[in-house]
Amino acid sequence: MRSGEVLVDERAPLGGYEVLRTRDVDEARFRVGQTFADHRLTINAQPERFEARHHVVPLGSMALCYLDYGSEVWLTPGPIGDMVWVHLPLKGSVATYGHRERVLSTSATATIAQPDQPFAMHWQAGSPHLLVRFSAAELRQMLGRMVDADLKQTLRFALGQDLQTKRMSAWMDMVRLVCQQVDSGHDLLTHPLAVRNLEQLLTSSFLLGSEHSFTDLLNKPERSAPPRTLRFALEFLHAHLADPITVEEIAAAAGVGVRALQEAFRRHLDTTPSAYLRTLRLEHARQDLVAGCPGNTSVTDVALRWGFVHLGRFAAEYRKTFDEYPRDTLLRQ
Repeated sequence: MRSGEVLVDERAPLGGYEVLRTRDVDEARFRVGQTFADHRLTINAQPERFEARHHVVPLGSMALCYLDYGSEVWLTPGPIGDMVWVHLPLKGSVATYGHRERVLSTSATATIAQPDQPFAMHWQAGSPHLLVRFSAAELRQMLGRMVDADLKQTLRFALGQDLQTKRMSAWMDMVRLVCQQVDSGHDLLTHPLAVRNLEQLLTSSFLLGSEHSFTDLLNKPERSAPPRTLRFALEFLHAHLADPITVEEIAAAAGVGVRALQEAFRRHLDTTPSAYLRTLRLEHARQDLVAGCPGNTSVTDVALRWGFVHLGRFAAEYRKTFDEYPRDTLLRQ
């Protein structure tokens, strides 16, 4: 390679969305600053290798980016506004300095830039990055929905993030898959619904996998509904035995989420809401068959009355529960 020549990898991800390729430091600082934030950029060594390459793919309130400087540089950003940036080195290493903390970031460790948290980065030569931009507001809204709570504390991420945990590894697989789809020319980004679904999936998966101030709250088991709430659910069930009610409607009547309702039934009754409802209906059907008269009562009428529209399944479940078929109960009278 001749002196001053830069070895360029034409297979850099997101290459179809290139917004910058330059050897001019001032141009690089200005153009990259338009994506991230105003910052100071200084070449630390090997200026002959400097070539800034920047690719940007919008993804709703998010963005996927590629950034490489070629040479060894120092970056000192100013305020980044309402954004959270996840820095993912593809190779090489970057030292990131936060408040009384230093993280050496490699392909196994990400670093996070977030609002109101000053930081500086020392990029080694040959350390291209993928970057994922989140809206801080969107992260907070998604987190609130996930924990079903009105968040009062500030959402803070750890500066360094282990990418080798099971959840973060799965999140990285999603990021790579989106990049592959973009690079293959897939028209994924032309469909607003697909973009929104991807945005939500990447956001929720990142919140589940990363270390932040709400990690413990997010990962703790769903609380069981208290017995008082369970009584509300049971009262609603008994009042609507013959109606086509759903688990969601039972949970809403009890004032809890579906997961909390299911956990309450499991913990206190050792069953599920659906199974409990089905058992109640079978018991009422049996009472009607016992009290009925073969000439005036039909198994079909009784089954339909209690919400069993599939007669074969009703007969099978009835036999499994009472060790006889519905017609045997009726004819015994």
